[in-house]
Amino acid sequence: QDNETLTSTLNLTKKKILPYIDLEQTTELALGKYWGQLDSKQKKIFERDIKNSLIHDYNCEINY
Repeated sequence: QDNETLTSTLNLTKKKILPYIDLEQTTELALGKYWGQLDSKQKKIFERDIKNSLIHDYNCEINY
């Protein structure tokens, strides 16, 4: 697929899907009991990683 299509689906994911996802709650659910053991910087790192993973997964599905 061309670069323009990938950029377009990336923008679509960021604008139409991510606003409906509570990244803090999603990350907390994913980490379970370990969430409370993290400091705020570590929590933000995990939130960023969950966000990037979701973007990647949704883009793969959209472009499939």
